[in-house]
Amino acid sequence: MIYLISFYVIIGIYFFFKILKDSRNFLNFFFFSIIIGCGPMIFGYPLLDEYLILMLLIGSFLKIILVPSRGVIKKSTSFHYLTIHKFFFYLLVFYLFISCIRGMVVLNDLRMFRWIFFFINLGLVSFILNNYRFSINRQQVIKIIFYLSNFYFIIYFLFVLFFETVLGLNKYDIQGNVWVGTSTAALPIILYSISLILFYDEFKTQNIKFKLLLSIILIFSIAVYYNSRVSIIILSLVVIYFFFIFFSGKRNLIILRPVISVFIILVLFNNSSIRDNVVEYLPYDFDSYEFSVPKIINIEQSDKGRIISIKAAHLTIKDSILNVFFGGGWYTARYSMVKVVNEVRYKSGLSYFKDISYQPSAYNAIIVDTGFIGLILFLINLLLSVIAIFKSNSKRKFYLSLILSSIMIMSVIGNFTPLLLSFILIMPNSPIFMMINTNEKNFTKNL
Repeated sequence: MIYLISFYVIIGIYFFFKILKDSRNFLNFFFFSIIIGCGPMIFGYPLLDEYLILMLLIGSFLKIILVPSRGVIKKSTSFHYLTIHKFFFYLLVFYLFISCIRGMVVLNDLRMFRWIFFFINLGLVSFILNNYRFSINRQQVIKIIFYLSNFYFIIYFLFVLFFETVLGLNKYDIQGNVWVGTSTAALPIILYSISLILFYDEFKTQNIKFKLLLSIILIFSIAVYYNSRVSIIILSLVVIYFFFIFFSGKRNLIILRPVISVFIILVLFNNSSIRDNVVEYLPYDFDSYEFSVPKIINIEQSDKGRIISIKAAHLTIKDSILNVFFGGGWYTARYSMVKVVNEVRYKSGLSYFKDISYQPSAYNAIIVDTGFIGLILFLINLLLSVIAIFKSNSKRKFYLSLILSSIMIMSVIGNFTPLLLSFILIMPNSPIFMMINTNEKNFTKNL
């Protein structure tokens, strides 16, 4: 672990000096930080993205102080272009910042300073992007996000391969220790899927089609390997989308049919574990040879626990009108929900949680920690992001908005709130808008 931490520290220092040397490096390092940095964990905490962003911010503002004319922010910033979306996002960040202070007081835990800095950094990143000095090449952004997303999932797979083959551990043993859990790790799939669609729209060549197909096969295989249902659902929509595009011509049909056939054979027959995972998603019972509900939909096991946890979250706050509207304070759900969750699980015939803390889903964490005010502010920013996509000139606005909206499904499965990316996805001038914006020079004014 000490070697990994040392490696992470070196990356952060490298980012600091590179951004200090040239502010135009900001976006590239920013994308790396929020995509690659959201997976690895340090002593069980997803801190890498926060650390890398912090080093970027220190370097950026130091550059502004030393050489204002070459900093990452425009010489003159103005609230003239404070759009509704920017206002509500700043309001969300400020509200969560206050919630962190309240949580620190309630829990009497100085470690909550981490979350205070978390939302300060988030607000500063949004401020920089809202007042970004340099023009943004959307095609370059699409390429960077696409390749970084692929790199992220490849690293995720290689991490597990190392722990399984060298250390003899189960693929799920590293989750929550060295890498975030499967549901949380799936968050970059949103950026990947959007960049995949836009990559094809921008660079329509036969060679690109083949590369995109290989990418889909690779990422889909990794999703099946980890049994990540959210990723598989999103990727399935993307696959259906590309199916109609790729098979629109006879030539494509001739080229792609053998590739897809080989892929299916490898998945279904080469690895029994992967084969069993795939079969779980099929609406067919191979034992009775008849159509049926996919085995993965098992309401009697983990899915039932997720459903009743939502009820437990509402029961946790219902006795206090203050908690209903404002929650109990950031990070308090881990402790306040334990008793109620166990009571609800007992009534439903499920086992108890023996730990003193409970890991809630993102929805449960937001509703218990910040109340309905926090939830509404989050949803408003999500809605404004979807509206901004529909207002863009993108021909794929429906698919892009649908993919972004899938964050609501993720919110009831895993807890992605410790990741900066979960909030960056819904902020104005997010990486999504950088990929769909067609007016590079007036980027900060249009969205």
